[in-house]
Amino acid sequence: MPHPFPLIAATTLFLAPLNARLELSNGWLDFGQLEVGDTALETIELRNTGDRPVTIFDIDFLGDDAFQIDGGDCEKTLEPGDSCEIEVEFLPEEPGSFEGELEVETSVGELDAQLSGEGAPSNQEKRTGGFPCFL
Repeated sequence: MPHPFPLIAATTLFLAPLNARLELSNGWLDFGQLEVGDTALETIELRNTGDRPVTIFDIDFLGDDAFQIDGGDCEKTLEPGDSCEIEVEFLPEEPGSFEGELEVETSVGELDAQLSGEGAPSNQEKRTGGFPCFL
């Protein structure tokens, strides 16, 4: 007697879970000592090293005004293997130590990078003792 239901060979598939992963190329930027009025520029790369898209919602900065952040093309969705760059500028307007934190809010959580730099007196300030010199 034939079997009323056809027999189907079953194969079990084990699928690896999808992982969303975003990495910063550098979690700490130390600009070192820079003369007041000079500018230094550094780039941090965000790379999707996972196997599903990651959305970048916001790039924010906390800290001293000596740092400026340009999110460039990073406020978007990064497909697996894609990357984008964030430019960080250090422009001390007075002597002293400066610190800040770059925060990147994404669909997989928040990433942070610490920023530091020191403003050194300019050669003009050294020659005049910090007072303007009018010739």
